[in-house]
Amino acid sequence: MALFCLSTVLIVITALNILICRRIYAPPIIIGAVFLFSYLCIELAYGKLENGYWFYGCYVLAVCFFSVGFYLVQRKSEGRICLNSEAFSFVDRKYLVLKGIAYLSAAGQICLIIPVIIKTYNGNLWSTVKEHYSGNAVAALMSLYVQVLVFVSFYLYIVNNTPKNRRRFLEILPCLLPFMLVTHRGEWFMVIITLTFEWLIGKRISNIKAIKCGFLVVIALVALIAISSIWKFGNDFSSNKALFESILRMYFSTQYVAFRERMTNEPIFLYGQNTFRFVIAVLYKLGITKTVPVNTIQNFVEIYGYDTNVYTGLSYYAMDFGMWWAYVVEFLLGVLYGALYRKSFSKKRTSVFSIVALSMLMYPLINQFFDDRYLSICSQWLKYMIFLWLITRNRILQNHHEDRPE
Repeated sequence: MALFCLSTVLIVITALNILICRRIYAPPIIIGAVFLFSYLCIELAYGKLENGYWFYGCYVLAVCFFSVGFYLVQRKSEGRICLNSEAFSFVDRKYLVLKGIAYLSAAGQICLIIPVIIKTYNGNLWSTVKEHYSGNAVAALMSLYVQVLVFVSFYLYIVNNTPKNRRRFLEILPCLLPFMLVTHRGEWFMVIITLTFEWLIGKRISNIKAIKCGFLVVIALVALIAISSIWKFGNDFSSNKALFESILRMYFSTQYVAFRERMTNEPIFLYGQNTFRFVIAVLYKLGITKTVPVNTIQNFVEIYGYDTNVYTGLSYYAMDFGMWWAYVVEFLLGVLYGALYRKSFSKKRTSVFSIVALSMLMYPLINQFFDDRYLSICSQWLKYMIFLWLITRNRILQNHHEDRPE
């Protein structure tokens, strides 16, 4: 009954957001849909076993605070990206430099992977690399660079579908594969989600087409989870039903119960060590403070027979000062997304940086159902945004019409 009431309220809020935004891929609608889907997963996974349903009203409040922050800065704007043949493209000489760096990075990554495969191959290429490849800081940094270059190249191809832009995207895309082979599942999710939202935003896709696309993306992500689960756990599942139930509980519902138990059992607050972890880490590295940064990998707990160490995105901030702080963070996130959304749909000028950044940030927004991918990986986002800013500068991109990327 409680989940039904909460779901009804969330449906009403999401419907109001649709009426206001008119695009179902606007951030307030996405976060509402994510938590609504989560309510369904909790009910399917645990049903009458779970007796703390009213606690999950915190996700309704999170959507409300996020929406308020979003509308505070967002303005109704129906600007249209110029879609004809000479809108955006890379400056030819600068593109050669960008491509050269990408190919050298990919070649270096391959040189690091091949010896590992030769020495430790166990019949499964993916598991061999995952188990025995350790990587290094330079390879990790260049992985972020190549991802951003792929995102920008794809966006230029979407809004300016010329043979040159299509060829350039297809030239850059293979550079991503050596890095994706050694990365975790979250990076795959980010690539899929970013490219999807670039297409939705860049092409101003209708709501009907967006819904169809959403279903396909969900199916693709669930299939990716299923395949990776089989690789991870082997053939431990007696049937497809057992596999489905395991995925439903491990990835889509257990974290909610874990968060409820954490917050209702006298939690020990960290007083900002999560939220300001990046600052603390920098100060600790410089020797200015003796406070050791908290570990982003959390302790495992058992929930109805399943072990989990994720507690949804709200937990990361609630564990600092309580639930009120999690709502403050949601409000501030809404402000950020509202500002990027406003720039992305501006009538006056098109911001390539804003559109690609907004598309990239859809991944942590959706991932809030699982864990935090904002400030817990703050240093990674700083590197992403620096690369994105460098690649989308006016000296790198050229625009043959009146709109200019920032």
